[in-house]
Amino acid sequence: MAEAMITGLLSGEVVDAAQIIASEPRAERREELEARHGVRTTASNPEAVEAAVKELQKISKPTKDQREIAQVGTISANNDETIGDLIARALEAPTDEAALAGLGAGQVFVP
Repeated sequence: MAEAMITGLLSGEVVDAAQIIASEPRAERREELEARHGVRTTASNPEAVEAAVKELQKISKPTKDQREIAQVGTISANNDETIGDLIARALEAPTDEAALAGLGAGQVFVP
């Protein structure tokens, strides 16, 4: 499955090979993925997650207000502005943290 995902990302020019880190426990498979696709590999899932988080932090920016949160929520909800607005309102909670759980097909549960 990893190879199919890598192939799709690279053939669709979604990302560059240098941006992909594949986690694979078998050494011979890691070598094959590196040689065939030019991607970085690791045997450690936590290492791959840490690298992905670092890359996301480089390209992300914090939201400044409820309007920007609603925009991000709308995009995440397949351009459904109602869901985007619900997410923004939920994150206005008096604490710095809020929990949201997606129920699917236009349903959102805000605990």
